[in-house]
Amino acid sequence: SQNVEEHNLVEQQKASKQVEQQIQKATFIIQNPLPEIVFKVKTEVGNYHIVAGAFREKENAHKKVTQLREEGFSPREIGANKYGLHQVVYGSFETRREAINKLHEIKRTHNTGAWLLVKEL
Repeated sequence: SQNVEEHNLVEQQKASKQVEQQIQKATFIIQNPLPEIVFKVKTEVGNYHIVAGAFREKENAHKKVTQLREEGFSPREIGANKYGLHQVVYGSFETRREAINKLHEIKRTHNTGAWLLVKEL
């Protein structure tokens, strides 16, 4: 009985090794592969943010985001500041020059109270 169990264990280990070798050798060839799909996601990057407003009530910040989106901007909330006000930005920019140019445009055409926040988010 002991010899049979040892023999079965040895044979089971051999079989496991053979299966592992076969799995490692397995390759799959797909005759009609699907085309590669590439998504380009625009991320809000940069440390220069044009602030549209700061709101005590989060609901008011949501309303401002909706309003600005309807007006063609890409706004977002960036969280509460140290005073607990929920800030909404028109957008974020990588360079100071880009941000200042956009800030001047927004002040001329949309909101004279907009201002530039320099902060890493």
